[in-house]
Amino acid sequence: MLSCWKINPCFPLNTYYHKNNNKTRRLLLCKADNSQSQGSVKAKDNTRKKVLVVGSGWAGLGAAHHLVKQGFDVTVVEGGIESGFSSYSPDQVGIQDHCPKVVYAPSTTHGLSGTRPPGLHNGCKLRANGAGHACSSSGIFPAKEKCTAASFVRNISCSTQGIFAVKVPISGFWYPYRNIFSLVDELGLQPFTSWMRSDQYSKEGLEVEFPIFQDGPQLPTPLASLTQTQFTRLPMLDRLTAIPLMAAVIDFDYTDSAWQKYDPITARELLRQFGCSERLYRNVIDPLLEVRLYAPAEQLSAAATLAKSFDMVFCRGSVREKIFEPWRALLKSNGCEFRRGRGVTDFFFNEETGRISEVLCGNDRIKADAVILAVGISTFQEIVQRSSALCMKEEFLKVLNLASIDALSVKLRLDRKINIPKPCNVCSGFDAIIGWTFFDLNAIYEEFENEEGTVLQADFYHANAFLPLNDEQISAKVISYLSKCLLDLDGARVIDKEITRFPKAFTHFFPGSYKYSMPGATSFPNLFMAGDWIISRHGSWSQEKSYVTGLEAANRVVDYLGEGNFTKIIPVDQDEPHVEALPSEVLTEARQLLVENYFQTPSSAWACPRPSRISGRAPSSEGKALQFLV
Repeated sequence: MLSCWKINPCFPLNTYYHKNNNKTRRLLLCKADNSQSQGSVKAKDNTRKKVLVVGSGWAGLGAAHHLVKQGFDVTVVEGGIESGFSSYSPDQVGIQDHCPKVVYAPSTTHGLSGTRPPGLHNGCKLRANGAGHACSSSGIFPAKEKCTAASFVRNISCSTQGIFAVKVPISGFWYPYRNIFSLVDELGLQPFTSWMRSDQYSKEGLEVEFPIFQDGPQLPTPLASLTQTQFTRLPMLDRLTAIPLMAAVIDFDYTDSAWQKYDPITARELLRQFGCSERLYRNVIDPLLEVRLYAPAEQLSAAATLAKSFDMVFCRGSVREKIFEPWRALLKSNGCEFRRGRGVTDFFFNEETGRISEVLCGNDRIKADAVILAVGISTFQEIVQRSSALCMKEEFLKVLNLASIDALSVKLRLDRKINIPKPCNVCSGFDAIIGWTFFDLNAIYEEFENEEGTVLQADFYHANAFLPLNDEQISAKVISYLSKCLLDLDGARVIDKEITRFPKAFTHFFPGSYKYSMPGATSFPNLFMAGDWIISRHGSWSQEKSYVTGLEAANRVVDYLGEGNFTKIIPVDQDEPHVEALPSEVLTEARQLLVENYFQTPSSAWACPRPSRISGRAPSSEGKALQFLV
């Protein structure tokens, strides 16, 4: 289901005309917010080639980082709420963190302040008081009234205390993110936790305990997943139905033909075709897809689901504070200019050469020899809709068919420590269409390590059904969900909370979306693209893909301008030798043997297992026969 929520930009629009090669084009001019100081800018060397990078997330800063080192005159244009952009994808974590934030002043009682003033939504700034702190308004919860989690959600609908800043939902950094890990080493940063274990819950309780695979025996794929992962409810027979899926994983090589083969079908259909059991799909695979790709399997492209996952780490604070701020400071010290709060309105191009000559950002016309657009899909769609230059070309218009997914983040601060077995937790089955995670921030964020109470965060994906609810309704749902996972939560007192809505937060890789996506190069010879939604053969995803496509865009600039050196991009780990040598026919035959010897055909709603050739007994499945996905 596509999101029906969208924050449309509210601009005072002016119409003006300009002539370019004796041809007149109509452009829309957005009034720029000139209130922000741009700071001192180093004198520019006019002999250097000028590169404009639009976007200051992983992709934009990645491109700027390499191009600055190659001696180019680089300007990074940052957007935000001021310029009408509202995307929070991995390509824009740098942009969105500079938007106005909702910050609440500490209350002076045991209670919490009341609802936020009418008309003030997430992303809007509360007016600061004389001390420079933003304050919420309306009632105070009675100081002497006992506030349990249950009474909290009945009476309170807005947070107050200033311990939280509005940030994007938490994302892990997986073992294959080798380029990002190389970057932070180069920057001399140590922002990450150690490798962390995780659990998976359903409404019935704990389902899966995931290990740190690097700590265990280095078994070949898929033995490590089958033997080291602890499934509390899933029988071995159901787990074995995942083996034939390796044929698709091996077959998918990120080429154009592979994407065209797997992209039109849903992930659910792919799992059904390969004989995945109903329990494996419902209790394990579908929840993992919902939190990794932000939508249920029936709404996801099969091609987008075939990447591998491994151990992961987390940033020990916000990515903005731990990585982006020192990274930006380094770039500025090396001569990179940042322009904040001015969204791209249009492009000027030479009709003879087809090259972009200037970019219109509010009232500014920025000259550039090359341009990189490194923004999320929602922001890029807004740029296309504004730009008369991009609207002339089908390659940009088709991007308007792509979609984004809403997200919701809920932070809670409890009055005492509660037992959260694992720092990272995946959940499913609480709602038919929403996948979610919750995190122990005391174990992840440095700022909460010494907290006397518990600070946790729950992030919901594909959350368009949640966004219309008020804070009290959302809180009631979250507390009820958490109570099924954390038995120790009962009786804990909530002393602070924050609910942040992220409309159109993540790219939706729906079936058939590949044909609407763009490659890194465009029909404008000096305009290049980067982002997690851009076509790339690297094989990475999410933050790593954003960063890698930024490096690829930088290499395209180097190639186009004929100056500088190419940056090295670390490839994704190759398949293990036994996997590479395994023909897909072998796995197909293995699937057929499993079906013939243990199961009926996947078309049966409930299969009757045949006796084992070894024991002569039918395999046990918690008293039920194996059910295939239908």
